[in-house]
Amino acid sequence: MKSFSVTAYPTAAGLQAIDRKLGAPLAFIPISKIQSDFINDFYDAISPHLDKIPEIDGIADTGVDSVNIFLEQHHFDIKLDPTQDPLAISTAAVMDLLESWYDAGTITLIERGAPEIYRVYHSVEEHADCPAGPDYSTSQMVFKRIVRSRSWQNTFPAVKMPAKAVRVFHNPQHPSPIIQILTKTPDKVFITLAPETHASGFDLLRQVASWQTTAVPVQTEFTDFSFPMVAFDETTALDFLVGLQVTGGDATKTTPYKIDHALQQTRVRMNELGLRVKSAASFKMSITGYPPPTMMYCITRPFILWIARESLNWPLFAGYFAPDAWKNPNTLNI
Repeated sequence: MKSFSVTAYPTAAGLQAIDRKLGAPLAFIPISKIQSDFINDFYDAISPHLDKIPEIDGIADTGVDSVNIFLEQHHFDIKLDPTQDPLAISTAAVMDLLESWYDAGTITLIERGAPEIYRVYHSVEEHADCPAGPDYSTSQMVFKRIVRSRSWQNTFPAVKMPAKAVRVFHNPQHPSPIIQILTKTPDKVFITLAPETHASGFDLLRQVASWQTTAVPVQTEFTDFSFPMVAFDETTALDFLVGLQVTGGDATKTTPYKIDHALQQTRVRMNELGLRVKSAASFKMSITGYPPPTMMYCITRPFILWIARESLNWPLFAGYFAPDAWKNPNTLNI
């Protein structure tokens, strides 16, 4: 399976930017279960906190030009298709996270497929005929220490950190240790081996949140910790959003907008100094049907006017007004 990523925050921020553009709280009309789940599980939980996340910025405007410029200014490649619809609204939101390691690591190499724990030998002769080491256990985990030679043709750039730079957790739902890499911010960065069967899409967010909630710290014999560096760039179509209807604000009281084009681009960089994640979500909405013609009720004949007060039996005032009284008074002073 190829690498993938998932974040709900830029998408939620894009919807919130539309909320502000239309000037009223949004209401959604989902057409699929995944749309309903996204609104109920993620948007409703995330949107109250977006203003408190300085790493998120968003824009919403008519047409697509200003939104595409916004994306370009933030160094993203995605662009919304041009539109000739004068009523179309587009939006984009960007999340830019920078996590610096509390203790910078050193650059090393790791072998693909090597066991998660192994003793390092410094020469081929030193470990050529050495058997596998013994099992050892922590309070809640048992691992096999395996002696393994490195195949330098199958190595990848990696980061090596001392044990003091990480914390180790165990979760009974997950067989591998969960490693927290300490950072200079209050944010917590976790890394763990992916199980053979793992979730994807928004279910991955649910899975890792569950692991973190029930994880407990453990003591281990680790002297250091290594993990691959990452350079990742992914562009995806947010097809699950297409067709979602959005109502709210004066412009959509009678005719809702519908999302008809949605994109997301995410970039990840991770090395010995830290982790950078930039993700942008952008989508365009069009009116589901043009508003009906304006229908005005206009009084053009003599009319009766009266003033009533609920605490009184009779109206305070009543009058019949014909064209002879249809004049601009200029002031209410009498």
